[in-house]
Amino acid sequence: MKAAGKWVVWAGAIVIVAPLISLLIAYLVAGLFGCPLNEASVQECSVFGADLGGLLYQMSVAGWYLFLSLPLGLVVIIVGAILQSAGRRRT
Repeated sequence: MKAAGKWVVWAGAIVIVAPLISLLIAYLVAGLFGCPLNEASVQECSVFGADLGGLLYQMSVAGWYLFLSLPLGLVVIIVGAILQSAGRRRT
């Protein structure tokens, strides 16, 4: 169970940071190419001839999933920690 607990903790951490990473990448790309980015609407953003405005908009709005992923991820991490401690007691 110890190894399973470790994987559960890592899964919880990934669940927590995924929306944050998406949000940060969207603002980084928009900043590097001088594109406006807001949550009100899709803005045109031409990067090497391709319009990434819709993708960047979706990535930035995905930051709102933090309100769901943070508590869920914390619960998963707590369960993983319990699994790890249960595995230590048996060995």
